[in-house]
Amino acid sequence: MGVIERFDLRNVRIIDSASIQPSPRINLIYGGNASGKSSLLEAIHILALGRSFRTHQISRVVSTGATSMILFAQLGRARRKQLSVGAERGEKINRLRIGGRTVRTTAELARELPVQIISPEIHDLIEQGPVNRRRFLDWGLFHVEHGFMAIWKRFAKALQQRNAGLRSGLPDAQISVWHAEMGELGQELDRMRRGYIERLLPLAQKHTDVLLGGASRLKIRYMRGWRERIDYTEYLSGSLETDRQFGHTRQGPHRADLEMFIDEMPVRDRLSRGEQKMLGTAMRLAQVELLRTGSGLRSVLLVDDLAAELDAERRRRLVGALDESGCQVFVTATDPGSLGEESGRIEKMFHVEHGALREVV
Repeated sequence: MGVIERFDLRNVRIIDSASIQPSPRINLIYGGNASGKSSLLEAIHILALGRSFRTHQISRVVSTGATSMILFAQLGRARRKQLSVGAERGEKINRLRIGGRTVRTTAELARELPVQIISPEIHDLIEQGPVNRRRFLDWGLFHVEHGFMAIWKRFAKALQQRNAGLRSGLPDAQISVWHAEMGELGQELDRMRRGYIERLLPLAQKHTDVLLGGASRLKIRYMRGWRERIDYTEYLSGSLETDRQFGHTRQGPHRADLEMFIDEMPVRDRLSRGEQKMLGTAMRLAQVELLRTGSGLRSVLLVDDLAAELDAERRRRLVGALDESGCQVFVTATDPGSLGEESGRIEKMFHVEHGALREVV
């Protein structure tokens, strides 16, 4: 995939209307607090992934008085024609288009525009619950294993049916109908996730060395969501009575998680919050590198409030890593000076004030 050559947005928070033609490398969007700079990143994130990284309610992103936001991007692609992608999103509106045709799911658009977010909350990947880590896993698999999404959707549907049967008190024989399919799909999801982590770990170690500035040994322990050395179909049959008491399927791929260690110590105990942010960023950079080297797809990296909680040395390392990532990067900051000497790596700058966006020449 290529890069965003043009991006238009309307009715996104305090931005009524804006259009930019960004650089294929590092772009800086700067302005004061509440000026609207993060809203540009949010709009790109919503276009690519269908959701905001700042709120669970799309209606909160739509400008006051408007019923929907309109997002449009022109994508430049290596050895292929430009591709236009667009979306209209609101509380009751969800229209998506790719190359002039209407599409039904955000997944189709996400495949054309791989986007990752590095925000001040990147340490949540380590500190918070397993939902963030499963989402991290599944973003990577979605882009590198083309059969992953279909398998996950089939598993999720079967899981939903089994859970409904448990809650409604269906007989064992009727609930067990789903066990063979869930067992097969669960084992396949486990295989994909395990293989992905094995490929990701060397790259994560490389980026960890750069961003943490040492020779710390990173270990990632993948936990598949049910007991090791037991077939998932066997587990489902053996846990039927207990699952019935709880009213849901307690274990499986939907409960998978990752544990991370530095020098054999849990990351939570070993690293400060700033260092955890660097480790979370290293994991994201490893993902986009694996995608690029494996399939040639370039990602878009959104870096919100880069300078938050980082000293000058860590900012230097991070901007250097972003520049060498091969990604198109959008960075927000309160002013260009907050990046110090690394501001020289920025190819384009855009200033935001009271929702008005302009390129700084």
